[in-house]
Amino acid sequence: MPKLVPEASVQVDYIEWRPWADDRKYPHVATGAAGHAMVKVLSKDPESGAETLMYELPQGWRAEGLENTVYENLMVLDGELEVEGETLRKYAYSYRPEGHRTGPVSTLTGAVVIAVGG
Repeated sequence: MPKLVPEASVQVDYIEWRPWADDRKYPHVATGAAGHAMVKVLSKDPESGAETLMYELPQGWRAEGLENTVYENLMVLDGELEVEGETLRKYAYSYRPEGHRTGPVSTLTGAVVIAVGG
């Protein structure tokens, strides 16, 4: 697990990929998800629960909908993500406020995404 202090830095390669748990509530709740998404927790604020995450979405991953439980800043690092008919390619950025509903979401190519939520 990475250090949890503001001035910490971490080598992402040393953080283990974990399965995205269906009961995970931050930064969003996925409904109708198909595929095995993986996540790396890059940082977590122990007081607020805010996290910085890296997702790995395999080819063919999809969800009928996502509802943000906190705000989320998202950037595609690799691959492509289809969000409500719009293609987010490498380095595309998206912001979603708390309570925002998105869907459908999918990837034909697979995607690696970084998300900062509060």
